[in-house]
Amino acid sequence: MRKAFIVVLLLLAPVLSAKFKPWYWYFNSAYGTRALSLGKAFTAVADDGTALFWNPAALSRMSDMQLYFSYRTDLQELSESEELSVDNILYNHSYKLKSRLNQIDFFSFTFPFHQGNFRYAAGFGFYRWLPTGFLGSSQGAVYLDETNELIEVHHLDFRGSDGYDVLALSGSVDWKEIVSFGFALQNFFNTSLLRYEYKDGNDTVIEELSGKLGSRNWVFGIMVTPAPFLTIAGSFQTSISKESQTAVSERVYDSNGALVREEQQDIATGIFLPSRLALGIRLRPFAGLMIAYEYSRHEWKPGTLKGNDPYFGEFLFSKSVKTLQDPENHRLGIEYSFPYKRTEVAIRGGCFRERALFTDVVGKPVFISGFTLGLGVRFLQDFTLEAAFMKPWGEWPEWGYLRPSMTTRSLFQQDTFSLAVTYRFRRLFSR
Repeated sequence: MRKAFIVVLLLLAPVLSAKFKPWYWYFNSAYGTRALSLGKAFTAVADDGTALFWNPAALSRMSDMQLYFSYRTDLQELSESEELSVDNILYNHSYKLKSRLNQIDFFSFTFPFHQGNFRYAAGFGFYRWLPTGFLGSSQGAVYLDETNELIEVHHLDFRGSDGYDVLALSGSVDWKEIVSFGFALQNFFNTSLLRYEYKDGNDTVIEELSGKLGSRNWVFGIMVTPAPFLTIAGSFQTSISKESQTAVSERVYDSNGALVREEQQDIATGIFLPSRLALGIRLRPFAGLMIAYEYSRHEWKPGTLKGNDPYFGEFLFSKSVKTLQDPENHRLGIEYSFPYKRTEVAIRGGCFRERALFTDVVGKPVFISGFTLGLGVRFLQDFTLEAAFMKPWGEWPEWGYLRPSMTTRSLFQQDTFSLAVTYRFRRLFSR
């Protein structure tokens, strides 16, 4: 009877529910190895190929053409644990989600040229706005506390491919490295695919979700340097309101691998991409040292994600996500660079505190905090190799599985590794 009681509780708990909340963090985009190593405080720095995203005004301050490429790996983990006593017998419930994401982070080519007191620049870049190429699994299980006997287990495997990508075209103008303006046109395209596989009794259920997004928006940037040691900058990204199409399919196979049921439907979904405002400051108190700070905010509005789209809608934004809120970021980065033999070495570090897109189950804000470390080495003025490590974490309450009317603590952590290479074509077209 006691076992039946626990089994019923688990079967009533949605396998997917809001356990993919860490993925919502990707709406708060950040690109580039150096940017990550500086705690993502990059709006007032933006001196590599990722300036197309962070602040296109910085493009015209580059002295050489640049070819930039970065790659990153994200390792995520979300865990929960809970206890319940029934007739003096203690039951333990544990849940853990693990996912890995490997992807090209950013690719760009920037082309500055000078004429008199003015500098101009153009560039294009490719990057992934919202990744769906996650690979991983989640599992929830209930054990007897005394004997560690397994009562019930739910397991889910998932993998994705591609994602919603961006092709950006940018231009910039600078006057005497005092005032710079820039813009970037972001073209969103591509189709994402997510695949989930889990057990339903003796049957295997496979769900595939594919969506297509095509639209564009603008990024505008400004950079002002009133003194050699001080730079103030800002950028603004416009919003997008767009209808999207999502295809949902479900196939059920029995224990012998025979197809039992197959369903498919197309769903029209309204998607709103928020505007983003970022303000930054960069200080150079003495040679070799740089300190950067950034405040940014994404403006989401009510009904941002509407419809029944399984990726953007009710599939993830279940009752466990009380409301959406505007992500708000405070970021700080420090870099110290020095010559070493025939190279230039930069040691970097940073920290951040970011208010997440979602609130917890009682409607309170959720915050993601973390630190970053990085290293950059420039060879012969042409090649720059960079590496970065980022460690974010957070915790918030979720509704319990064994006690659905009470909350349990959910712990999130992630390890991000990023590598980048930059090649500079030395002033080939400057005047």
